[in-house]
Amino acid sequence: MLRITKSTAAWALAILIALPTAGFGQDILAGHDLFETDPGTTWLGFSYQPIPADFFEPGSDPFDGVIAFAGNPLGSHPACPNDDLSLVDTIVER
Repeated sequence: MLRITKSTAAWALAILIALPTAGFGQDILAGHDLFETDPGTTWLGFSYQPIPADFFEPGSDPFDGVIAFAGNPLGSHPACPNDDLSLVDTIVER
């Protein structure tokens, strides 16, 4: 049986009070978010938790490498005709 002490309850309450609440209850409006991939952006997650052998196909090696991201700027795009998209490589439409 789970036993909750007064100290545990006080810590839990303090954590809940400390959580940010600014974004709760706000509407997400339709529109576009524009993103730029910074040069040198990498994903190191597979060095900590490799993809196991045989994941991609039988006999494939495990993968524990680094993935380097690179953006390909869009230039101009009809979805955002008034925005400077010279560095934008990703558009998310809400």
